[in-house]
Amino acid sequence: MNRQHLILLSIIFLFLFLTSHSQENEDSNSAIRPTDFKAKAWDEAKLHRADPQWLKDARFGIWCHWGISSLPGLDNKAYGWYGKHMYRKTREEYQYHLKKYGHDVHFHDLINKFTGEKFNAKEWVDLYEQGGAKMVGIMGEHHDGFSLWDSDINPWNATKMGPKRDIVGEIAKEVRKRKLRLEITLHHGFHELFFPRAESFSPRYNSKWEINRDWHPPLDKKYNLLYSSYLTEEEADKYWKDKMIEVMEKYAPDYIYTDFGPRFIEEETRIKTVTQVFNIATENKQDFVFNSKAETFPTEFAIKNVEQSVLGDISDQAWYVDFTVNPGWFYAGENKLSHEADFYERVLVDVVSKNGFLALSYGPRPDGSIPEKHAEVIKSIGKWLKVVGEGIYNTLPFYTFGEGNTDVGGEIKDFNEHGVAKKALNKLGENTFRFTRRGNIIYLFNLKYNTPNKQYLIESFGGELSDYFKVKSLSLLGSDEKINWTQDHKGLHISSPKKAPKSENKHPYAYKITLDDNFIYQAESAKINKLSVVNLKDANQSKAVLGLEKNNSTLSFDVNVSTAGQYRMVVKYQNQGASLKGHNRFLNISINDGAEKLDYCFHASEEKVWQTSFVKINLEKGKNTIVFKNSQLNKLSAVRKFYLDDITLLPLK
Repeated sequence: MNRQHLILLSIIFLFLFLTSHSQENEDSNSAIRPTDFKAKAWDEAKLHRADPQWLKDARFGIWCHWGISSLPGLDNKAYGWYGKHMYRKTREEYQYHLKKYGHDVHFHDLINKFTGEKFNAKEWVDLYEQGGAKMVGIMGEHHDGFSLWDSDINPWNATKMGPKRDIVGEIAKEVRKRKLRLEITLHHGFHELFFPRAESFSPRYNSKWEINRDWHPPLDKKYNLLYSSYLTEEEADKYWKDKMIEVMEKYAPDYIYTDFGPRFIEEETRIKTVTQVFNIATENKQDFVFNSKAETFPTEFAIKNVEQSVLGDISDQAWYVDFTVNPGWFYAGENKLSHEADFYERVLVDVVSKNGFLALSYGPRPDGSIPEKHAEVIKSIGKWLKVVGEGIYNTLPFYTFGEGNTDVGGEIKDFNEHGVAKKALNKLGENTFRFTRRGNIIYLFNLKYNTPNKQYLIESFGGELSDYFKVKSLSLLGSDEKINWTQDHKGLHISSPKKAPKSENKHPYAYKITLDDNFIYQAESAKINKLSVVNLKDANQSKAVLGLEKNNSTLSFDVNVSTAGQYRMVVKYQNQGASLKGHNRFLNISINDGAEKLDYCFHASEEKVWQTSFVKINLEKGKNTIVFKNSQLNKLSAVRKFYLDDITLLPLK
């Protein structure tokens, strides 16, 4: 071989070497399927209301992470990726597995070590109910592909191996007995990308996590549906879809929680799957809830799901967040807690004040028994909810969510940006207030009790609003103590109680504020002066001010405000077509010739009048023109009419 050939071969070898190592550094995001919600046919799914009333009534639920990843119990590492990290030399899981089991024991060999012999569905649901949960959940399948239900789709399931029981089915049966809501969480979709491959074997894509030349799951085809070594993208997508449909058909959950995995599934498959899921729910006459995590589904029909974080302001649509009791997600050793009960209580209050739903997750032991420390936290929350629950369940947000410390770490851009938010949530203390509302009753939560007889000024009841939010009476939930208070133009002056309603002073406590019977949700400075209808034949003036029916119809009206600034717009409307419950109306709201625009989904309802609160809008001093126009129509629009009853603008400080 001559010198030139040697140089050429060296260059080729170097190129291949560098290429293989560049694949190791690829971000896993390279497998994410692009999504263009506006360009795809999600229309049928969008006919379904994202957040039925029961979700906003329930507000709190409990579920658990339990499965093969419960076995090691690694402190602060038990977050459910054991099957992946046990094959990676740089991970603690690898060293643990090598020492305890050795290389001869693969992930599939661990399944029969997960026996769950102490699992008792009744005891689990008893505890959740004692903890105040209105929705009870169970993890159906995590990223590792082992299903906890009796599956005809996935042979790797808890009925055929391991516990040899239908875990999901047993929990579902107990939940139905109590007339609670059932949640099933599905973390698959990422499963097909979960396990490391030998020499980038995966047909799906290459990433730094998949290359493992020393030790990897066996490539025998009999393990294909567990490790997905030979699944094509189309087969993997269908596998995801079939599992989702099977769970819906067998157990009819009220809420299916999907993790970030669907963003790896081709969008057309997502569309067909969600449409079929909603069709099943319709046949079951369910007010079914679906969620979107990592922007995998349009929020017109899927509520936003954030992870161990909170939103920064009130959301008109209900949303969902889960926090863990234990470090990580799965069992992490005995008596390991992420936080004490009072932390989750403060988070719950903050979440509900912004129209959210909090689900608490914990990690049972591998045998199915519940760690005592976890049970203590859950019971403590339930005890607290018995005192203040009327300010949590069946409530809506006030016009503003709170006062004092309102910073929760900035805008959450991704589903799991919880690090910053957690730090901020830890600071929610004595000088932090949150509001919830039920009719003319406002619940004012102080998130921590430290100082007796401390004077607080609640400015949200002052200024221009002092004439509209006139306080009639004020009491303290869970206490007979008389609370001193006065109201003036500055706001509501309150003295903290001499003694906290509970023996432990770190729990949030709540004032029950009853407003004057003449309470109206409207500010003097924002009256509608002029109404006009363009190209509208049937406005049905006897029932409503004006309406929208045709594609080219608009609603236009002027409002005069005395002070420029931010306002929250509250709309009372009728979405005609009660027999079409859940079929929504999509409108575009343009303010001052397009200086500010909103696209908004108005929910259909069997109720005669529906009220919704918009996000903040900016208005100029004097006349402002607001125009409503159809932004999206579907095949049912011709038989449905939208009528506006009233517009309210609440000034925000």
